[in-house]
Amino acid sequence: MVEVRHRRVELIELFYDLIYVYAIARLTESVVDARSLEAGELARYVLAAFIILQSWLYLTNYVNRYA
Repeated sequence: MVEVRHRRVELIELFYDLIYVYAIARLTESVVDARSLEAGELARYVLAAFIILQSWLYLTNYVNRYA
């Protein structure tokens, strides 16, 4: 059975989470303002969202594993 370690959430973790929330909000806002979404714009949105979410996952994994 895996032992669960309990630790406090640091302020720097919350700060980085806030940055990623802001990035996703800005990205979504750029799509909402567009009247018609072309295929190229949709592809850029999906790619940007993937990059932002993937970097958040890597940071979260790193902080939880090595910090």
